Amino acid sequence: MMCIRSLVLSLSMLAGFVVTLAAASAEAPAGPSLYDLELSFRNDLDQAVPFSHWKGSYVVTTMVYLRCKASCPLTIAKLKSIEKSLASENKQVEFVLTSFDSESDTPKDLAAFKEGHGLNEHWHLLTGTKESVRSLSFLLGFSYQKVDGSEEFNHSNRILLLGPDGVVLKSLDRLNADHGELVSLVPAIK
Repeated sequence: MMCIRSLVLSLSMLAGFVVTLAAASAEAPAGPSLYDLELSFRNDLDQAVPFSHWKGSYVVTTMVYLRCKASCPLTIAKLKSIEKSLASENKQVEFVLTSFDSESDTPKDLAAFKEGHGLNEHWHLLTGTKESVRSLSFLLGFSYQKVDGSEEFNHSNRILLLGPDGVVLKSLDRLNADHGELVSLVPAIK
């Protein structure tokens, strides 16, 4: 019952976000804040963490699954390239990766993946209930579907930059997309 209530709340908020987006003028871009939603996940330290935990920080986010042998490794490589570009300009973001394979990707698996890929303290890997993961994917415009009779998923490849208020500032919808504009939107560390 609680899961259904959470899903209904998320969909209701999304409907409000769509109305807000439609009403926003071209001069004052406005968008929905992902931090307004009450979506909670478990991180690679097996701690409960709401998505709003990163409020006040620039965040690069995407969705992956750990057993992926095709595009997810390319996504990680792209994120590392973004991280390198940001560092060269004295800029810092938090990287938040959410697994959409909530049945298989446990916090322990996330921690092993993080360590195995040499990801530092600015990288945060999340897993959650099917409902939370699906709600987040819907709001990020990220699609995924398990392949029948397989442990594999068909999924989109989308990387998003969120501003400190949780509003999407930039979306990269191809792994070979130039990330220069994304980097330019993040201010240098003072």
